[in-house]
Amino acid sequence: MKLNLDNFPEALPYPELMSCPNETIQIYEGTYLLKNDLLELIVNGVIEFKWFPRSRPVLTGSTLVNSLDEFMAMTESNKFNIIINGQHFSECFLTEMGFNNPGELASIKGTIAGRPVKGDSTIKVDAAYFYIPNLLNLSGATIKRYSGEQVQTWHSRILFENAKYTIILDKDFEYMNKVKLLKDSGGYFFLYKGEISKKNGSLSIDEVRDILQCFSTFLSFINGRSTSSMFTHGFYNNEIIWVDYTSNFIEPFIGVKHWVEERQAKHLNNLWNNFNEIWRDNDGKYVLETVVGWYLDANSLNGGLHGSIVMAQSALELIYNWHVIEKQKLISGKDADNIAASNKIRLLLSLISTDYNIPEGLRELTKFSKEADKKNQLDGPELIVQIRNAIVHSQAEKRKNLNTISFEVRKEALELYIWYIELSLLFILDYEGKYSNRCSSEVFLHSKLTPLPWSKNN
Repeated sequence: MKLNLDNFPEALPYPELMSCPNETIQIYEGTYLLKNDLLELIVNGVIEFKWFPRSRPVLTGSTLVNSLDEFMAMTESNKFNIIINGQHFSECFLTEMGFNNPGELASIKGTIAGRPVKGDSTIKVDAAYFYIPNLLNLSGATIKRYSGEQVQTWHSRILFENAKYTIILDKDFEYMNKVKLLKDSGGYFFLYKGEISKKNGSLSIDEVRDILQCFSTFLSFINGRSTSSMFTHGFYNNEIIWVDYTSNFIEPFIGVKHWVEERQAKHLNNLWNNFNEIWRDNDGKYVLETVVGWYLDANSLNGGLHGSIVMAQSALELIYNWHVIEKQKLISGKDADNIAASNKIRLLLSLISTDYNIPEGLRELTKFSKEADKKNQLDGPELIVQIRNAIVHSQAEKRKNLNTISFEVRKEALELYIWYIELSLLFILDYEGKYSNRCSSEVFLHSKLTPLPWSKNN
């Protein structure tokens, strides 16, 4: 049967910004003004976004220096406003200045500070498009693109929609090739294009920033490692009005474990709506930002193995205090304050219908648990809290106990901590799809899907 291509929407039409990983992206080339209370410098140069050694916009150029006093003023007050075509772009700090003689050109280099925007950011727009680097492979609905006389299709589109906004994500048609290049080189590569629009009315730049900050945190939770929207272009009547070059935090590419499985993308819209609903409350936003941040750091071992274990327990205790004590009000008074950490985790696991026992896939942790107590095998919460306490507390006896715990056992303890965080967040976000269980050896080998404990399908 012939495929009816008319049924498929076209891919987002926005231009490619990168042809290879870590490619420098030009923001502006030409004449611009550096201005502060002391000086006005006309600069001929380039403003670019560079990924290394730190992801941010930088400037290079040359400017005429008329006197030694003027050069000294540049060095003493190196903070300037950048004006491009009569409009404020951002602030910058000059980091290098090369000067020979008065009346000659001096070379300058600098870094961009704040939230750089090219264009008139006071104008509201119909929609905005953006780019996402280093995001995992998610299968979506079929889209098409025209390449010469050929039409290509790709399972690419994921729709995130609520009563107020529509966000479209299109995975790059060259995703697989780009990921291979990214794995070889590391760093950053745009793998998705996105578009945000409002169902009624236009969008201010602050509104776009707010919703994309929430969306980027949500995508990072899915990804298992920090990512973010970047290079947001606001357009009105098909004309680009402003471009936001704010440098959001993104981690360079490495492969990490994550709970989502690519075929489950269809379940992500409900998850996004629940995430966004909690985010709209200031306290909920703090909890999600903090817990997801600690989760990502632990999953990437950003604090080392020991620091990641400490962060993971902090994340679980924040979830416990916010959801079990403050939202569900299951315990109150002094009992809520005096409960042991392992019991906090047990209460949380009980609420999400999760067994306390150590998952069979964590073989080293199970073996260590049996050896630690010959009569009564320690359950998961008790064992991981004991390992965490051995790390945190500085007494000689605790340090001695820590030395008896192998690296493999400590690594599996972290895996169990992270699994508890994933299950807790997915429960709070009312997720009922399937997930990849990091504590099952079958998942690691075969990408087997396991229902969530509370799932209606279980």
